[in-house]
Amino acid sequence: YPSWDGKWADLATGYPSSDTFAKGTAFWLSTRGADTQITLNGEVPTLASDAKVITAGTFTMIGSSFSADMALNSGYDWLAAGATAAGGSGTADNILVWDPTTSGYTTYFLYTSGGTYPSWDGKWADLATGYPTADTLAVGQGAWYMSRGASDWTWTQAKPY
Repeated sequence: YPSWDGKWADLATGYPSSDTFAKGTAFWLSTRGADTQITLNGEVPTLASDAKVITAGTFTMIGSSFSADMALNSGYDWLAAGATAAGGSGTADNILVWDPTTSGYTTYFLYTSGGTYPSWDGKWADLATGYPTADTLAVGQGAWYMSRGASDWTWTQAKPY
């Protein structure tokens, strides 16, 4: 079946798939060989902003909706949008970013000091240091968002250019 070579097959049927991924859909790519570089087709967003629902009590895959890096502490008001902050990672919302070098996650938590350090309140802190981070999600990089809140909320990212 040479026409099937290089095609993605549906595991349930064994036949080449014609499925597509909707805008904003996340997926895992597990490779069995050397590092692989992939190119995905798409369009440059023309909207002024993009909204994503963050689901309460579970993980949601996030990333920049635009062709620009996304600074975690870019000035967006996460708390006003509905995110949950705390003095530690166990009860605050978390962002987990995969680090292929360490084969582990870098974890950030949405910090609040209760007013002791007001300039840190509502900022993403690096779990390893406890300090607000200057880290970014690179273009095309995804991360897991763990919401600790009791209800879903909408994160709206403004186009940065």
